[in-house]
Amino acid sequence: APDSLQFTESAWIGNRLFAAGLSENGMGVYEITGQSSDGKAMLRQLLGPQPITLSHLRNVPALRQAQGPEQDWSLSLRCTELAEVSKRQVSEDAQLSFLCDRTGVTELYSLDVESLTLRQLTSTRYGISSPVFKADTLYYSSLAASDRPQDYKQGRMMYATAASDLPVTVVRYEDIHKYPVADALTAQEAALVDTAAIASEVKFSRTERYSKVRFPHVHSWAPVYFNYDNVESTSGDDYYKTASLGATAIFQNLLSTGYGMVGYGAHEDPYKAGEWRHSGHFKYIFTGLYPVFEFSADFNDRAALDIQKIQVSKEKMYRLYNKGALTDRLYFEGGLKVYIPFNFSSGGISRGLIPQIKYKFTNDRYNDQILFQHIVKKDGKDVAETYNTVGEDHISPLRTLDASMRGYVMRQKAPSQVFPSLGFGAELGFHFRPGHSKAYNPTAYLYTYGYLPGFTARQGLRLTASMEVWYGPYEEGGIMEGALTAIPRGFVGTNLKNIINSCSESRWRVTADYAIPFADVDWSFLSPVAYIKNFELTPFFDWSYQTFCWDNWLHYNPGAVTGENLFSVGADLTVNLGNFFWLPYDTQIGIRYARNFWHYIDRFPISDLNKNYIGWIFSVSL
Repeated sequence: APDSLQFTESAWIGNRLFAAGLSENGMGVYEITGQSSDGKAMLRQLLGPQPITLSHLRNVPALRQAQGPEQDWSLSLRCTELAEVSKRQVSEDAQLSFLCDRTGVTELYSLDVESLTLRQLTSTRYGISSPVFKADTLYYSSLAASDRPQDYKQGRMMYATAASDLPVTVVRYEDIHKYPVADALTAQEAALVDTAAIASEVKFSRTERYSKVRFPHVHSWAPVYFNYDNVESTSGDDYYKTASLGATAIFQNLLSTGYGMVGYGAHEDPYKAGEWRHSGHFKYIFTGLYPVFEFSADFNDRAALDIQKIQVSKEKMYRLYNKGALTDRLYFEGGLKVYIPFNFSSGGISRGLIPQIKYKFTNDRYNDQILFQHIVKKDGKDVAETYNTVGEDHISPLRTLDASMRGYVMRQKAPSQVFPSLGFGAELGFHFRPGHSKAYNPTAYLYTYGYLPGFTARQGLRLTASMEVWYGPYEEGGIMEGALTAIPRGFVGTNLKNIINSCSESRWRVTADYAIPFADVDWSFLSPVAYIKNFELTPFFDWSYQTFCWDNWLHYNPGAVTGENLFSVGADLTVNLGNFFWLPYDTQIGIRYARNFWHYIDRFPISDLNKNYIGWIFSVSL
C-alpha cells in the first residue's frame, strides 16, 4: 500500500481486486489496478477516506427483476456467505458491499464499482451485525428495541427481513453523522495547538541503563497472616492454608518478575501455655531468571531448641523421645527453593514438569548423641541419671534438603468450578538432613493427586495418595522424619507427628474431597470489606496407615504396636469471597469439623488426642 494507507480487508470481483483502506483521514474503498516501479500498489479511489469505520467488504451476488405489477425483486445467490443487495440490474461482477457507521450506527451498504453509486440497504435503531442472505431473506443480529419489552427480549437478537422489504436509499458517502460534543472538543484542541507557545529548546535527560533491581511496591494487604505456595498453585494442587491473627502485605516489582509477601502473626506459644508469640514472615519469588528462585524467612514462631534423643527407663518401663530444651534464642527458619516450571500447556489442557530443590536451615541445634537414663528415687523424688550414651557427641544446626520432580496434566478449571473436571499430578522426591543422617534417616516419597468430574458441572472430586519410606541402611536410633503429612487432617494439636517420626518405618495416606458449591448469592452488603459470591460444602475422608518398628537396645515402641490405621471423616463449610479487605483475589474462609478414629495409637504417650476437631480454614487464590 502507499505511504500512510493500510489495507484492512479485500474482495475480488472476477479478476479485479478491491480493498478497504485506513489512512490518517479515515477509511475509504479502493481498487488495486497494478503495481508501480517502486513496488507500491497503484490505486483507483472509489470512496474517499472519511472518519468512519468500514468492515465486511464483500462482492454482491447477481440480481434479477421479477415480472409482475408490483415489480418485486429477488436474489440469485452464489453462496450463503455475507451478501448484500441493490435495486438495480447490473452484471454480477460489478458491485461491492460493506458495513459502515456513517449514520452513527452500523448499517449495510452496496456500491456500484462502475458508476460509484452508493446505496444504504438497512435502517435500524441500533445498527446490525453479521448479515447473511438466504432464500431472498436477510438475516442479521441487532439489539432489541428497549421500548417494546412485550415483543422483544432485552439484549441482542436475530432478525429476518425479506429482500423486497429493505428500505434501499441512494446516499452520499461524505454525508456522515455529526457528533457536536466530540467536534467541539476537537476544535478546542486545534485552537490550543495554534495558540500554545513553542519551547525554544527541548531538553532530554541522559539515557541510562534500566536496572532490574527495583524496590518492590506493596499493592494489597489483609488483616490476617497466611502463607502461599507458588509450586502448588502452578501445578493445580493448591488447597486450604492455615491463617492466624496478624497482617499480610503483598508486593511486586515494576517488571512483574519479582513478587512476594511480608507478614506479622500472633499465636499461642506452642511450648508455654497461656503465652503469645509475635512472629515475622517474609517470602520473595523471583522469575526474572531461569530457574525461579524463592526465598523465605520466619522469625520467632517459637523459642529455639536444643534437641537430643533420650531413652528413659523406670523399673520395666521404657520411653524413647526427642527432648527439646527451650533456649533464650529467638527461633529463625530460612529457606531457599529453586525450580524450573516447564510448561507444555495447549488446547485447554495444562501440562507441566517442575524439578525443584528445597533447602531449609534453622537455629535449632541437635546433639547426635543418644542418652540412656533411668529414674531413681532420691530424697523421695524421681531423679533421672545418665548411665550410658550411644553415638558421637556432635552438635550442629538442623537443616533439611529435598529434591523432587513434579508433573501434572489436567483440564483448565472454569471460573465456576472448584476443582478441574479431570486431571492428574504426581511428585517423586527425597528428603534428608545434611550432617544428621544418623539421627534422621533419609526418606523417599511419592505423592499423587487427581480430579474427577462430579454429578454436576460445577461439582468435583479430588483424590490424593502418598507413601513414604526410608532408604539406605537403617541407623540405630534414627528418626524417620517425614517430608509429607502422614496424619489425617482431624488430628490437630497433638504430638502424634513426633511419635510417628520416632518409630515408624513407612507410612501411607489417602484423602478424598467432594466439593459442592451452592447459594450463588452475590451479596455486596459487606463492601468494601468483602464481596460474597457463594458458599461451598466439601465433605472429606482421610485414611493413613503407619508401620512401627521395635528395637531391643533402644526399646522402641513399648506398646508393641506394629501398625495403625487412622481416620478422619468430616466436612468443610466455606464462604467464597471476591475480595477480602484490600486483597483483590478470590478468598475462602470457613470452618472445618472432623471426627477421628483409631485403634491402638493411644498406647503411645500422646497428648490432646480427641475424637472431635473443629477449626478455621482460610485460602487465597493469588
